[in-house]
Amino acid sequence: AVDAAPYSTIAPNLPGPAAEQVTISGRGTKGPLVGATVALYAMDASGYQLGPEPVASTLSDSEGNWELVADSTLDYLVVATGGRYVDEADTNPVERRVIELAASDQLLSVLLRGETSVAITVFTDALIEKSRRETAAENFVDVLAANRNLFVAALGFDVLSVLPADPLAPVGNREQIAYAMAAGGIANAINSLAIVMQDSSPDFRHIQWISKDLTDCRLDGRGSAVSRPDSRLRRAELYSEPP
Repeated sequence: AVDAAPYSTIAPNLPGPAAEQVTISGRGTKGPLVGATVALYAMDASGYQLGPEPVASTLSDSEGNWELVADSTLDYLVVATGGRYVDEADTNPVERRVIELAASDQLLSVLLRGETSVAITVFTDALIEKSRRETAAENFVDVLAANRNLFVAALGFDVLSVLPADPLAPVGNREQIAYAMAAGGIANAINSLAIVMQDSSPDFRHIQWISKDLTDCRLDGRGSAVSRPDSRLRRAELYSEPP
């Protein structure tokens, strides 16, 4: 997830007079993210949380799905904390390991005004990281729009609005299944990173490093602001590329 920062006190763009409460549908996937706390926060013009209290919050269900009612005329930072998921990279098909995330572990996404569905994944986390870093003069939404298009060009689907299928049992439309396959590929990369670091299983540190790598829309160890998590790591070990 994006490195923690104090919440902002800068006012976001205010809603127009025709505020409308709508149902927001979302899904957290790293496999399906079960029992995560999902919160919508008012978002400032730099892409950060505005104030300490969420506009609305709930828990994700057994398939990573959730619903909230919110004002459709505002932009929101969407934050998923904690929860658990079945690791799709585990090679034991009978009883795959379950990864528990701590209450402080966060994946981020954004719901823009007028939109009613939002995914929360490693890809959305990387998109927010990239866009925050490139924002100047409080133009986060404009930067996000440009980077969103880059991710669509690289992946073939919109990482924010498409709700990914379950990587272990992908059912849905073409974009949802493509998203699930991409999530499965990321799971393999996260697992490979844990193996190289001689950790017993993946954890949130590995998710964070892969998220940072993805900020340039590539999984190649060259993402902006990627630092080697361990001196034993080499790009060749992770990605089978020449160092």
